[in-house]
Amino acid sequence: MRAGFPRIRSDSSRTASRRGRILWTYHVNMRPEAMKCTVCGAELKATRTDLPFKVRETGIVILKNVPVLQCANCPQYLLEDAVVGRVDEILARVDGGAELEIIRYAA
Repeated sequence: MRAGFPRIRSDSSRTASRRGRILWTYHVNMRPEAMKCTVCGAELKATRTDLPFKVRETGIVILKNVPVLQCANCPQYLLEDAVVGRVDEILARVDGGAELEIIRYAA
């Protein structure tokens, strides 16, 4: 193992640690319905919602019908990596002249 790289255990989960401190853990068989909220510990459910994004000093874009993992107990939510990538693409094409723009999310 090269110096400075994390050590990875090989079992049902992958854990990287350095000097005994856990840096991250990835569970191989993790399903969205089994994920827990990092704030309150409640289960996260797959749903769709509208999200606002501030794109410049005076501009706001509202993306409608964005897929998220929403906490059943508190307002916490997570976006999957593919969704974040698509949101970035959509926001990059936003017209700079409008103060408020509403766009329907489409995968």
